[in-house]
Amino acid sequence: MTDYRELCAMLRGLPAVDTHEHFHLPQDLHGYDAVQFLYFNSYCNTMASYLPADAVSCIEQKQGTLQNRYEALCRIEKSVRYSGSGRLLRGIAAQWGVSTFDSAAFQTICAAYEARKEQIPTVPQMQATICNSAGHPLYGYVRGLRDYVDGKMPSPGGYFVNPLITGLHAITTREEVLDIAYAAEMEISSLRDLEQAVGQILSACVKRGAVGFKDVYLYFRPYEIGQPDLTAAKADFRTIQKGGRATGALRDYMLYRVYALAEQLGLPMAVHTGCIISTCEPAFYLRSLFAVIRAFPKLSFDLYHLNYPVLDDYMVLLKSFPNVYANGAWIGGMEPEYSKRFFLQALHSVSQERILAFGGDTHCAGEPVRVVYENLTACLAQALCESMDDGWIQKSDAEEIGRFWLAGNANSLYRLP
Repeated sequence: MTDYRELCAMLRGLPAVDTHEHFHLPQDLHGYDAVQFLYFNSYCNTMASYLPADAVSCIEQKQGTLQNRYEALCRIEKSVRYSGSGRLLRGIAAQWGVSTFDSAAFQTICAAYEARKEQIPTVPQMQATICNSAGHPLYGYVRGLRDYVDGKMPSPGGYFVNPLITGLHAITTREEVLDIAYAAEMEISSLRDLEQAVGQILSACVKRGAVGFKDVYLYFRPYEIGQPDLTAAKADFRTIQKGGRATGALRDYMLYRVYALAEQLGLPMAVHTGCIISTCEPAFYLRSLFAVIRAFPKLSFDLYHLNYPVLDDYMVLLKSFPNVYANGAWIGGMEPEYSKRFFLQALHSVSQERILAFGGDTHCAGEPVRVVYENLTACLAQALCESMDDGWIQKSDAEEIGRFWLAGNANSLYRLP
């Protein structure tokens, strides 16, 4: 039998690229207190509908004292203890010397959180980090793209940006058009103007140093994507200009236009697939993306999260289009069995250059990234061990796969220096 611990240690000694983070700078905390840091970075918010509502609102809305919020977190920890969120929560706390969520741990957590502000923990294996920060709601959404283009969001060495471009196509109101006009620094009075403005923003992002683009359309529009219709899109735009609400034709048309512009610029498009914070229903709508991918054969698609929790459609898509890349961001640290199933299927059926295994998808740097990375490498080691025990691969093959999946493929796809 293959020594799992030895293989896991080998993988953790390899260089890695973190392909998906929400923070822009390592010190960004988004105004979180110690309890919110633990809660959001372990993605307990994705299970909020199953948790005590009063505990959730206490933490998310900063009700009462910090002690009150910690007591709410203790209640939540009991509910999520054996889930992926519970594993992340315990993993982050363990780095602060906390093994049990009880009253005695409160002061330790508070002290550790204050101490980390002075010296943020690092994950030495990370040779590069790709941040989906500019354009994200945490950084001003569409209007925040102007801050990025203007150089007001500087990135330290080793940090790169995939600007979030969803707000450039998920348009239903005049206010959203005005946000795009602000980001492009031009007036928009026609659909042609809107397309020009979006083109200017994307081109400016490339000049600023963007290595790709990021789309989370499942959060901001209906899950089903329709075919582009120029006549209907123009009518939708006129409705918006008069203060009405668009029917959806403009959204579909502009999504195709944004992807066409990205294809022309030659940068990959990272796309959120699968569940969103409030529901897993979007995972049933991956097939809606097939037509979009088919329309842009020269655009590389980096599909985040393995369409959790529906893997079969994801594998069909991955095996149908040579311009599609699989990305285990977030899910590798949350759902080991699902991720292992994917790794084994991918190993047997997909070229190794098309798998990007790691992305932390955390809100903050440091401890959350480390625990997701450790969970991911443990899961990957299990899959490779199983393949070695079956005689499918040798130890040297496992190391080569690790080098491809943890860093090499990300470096190639995003052309990182």
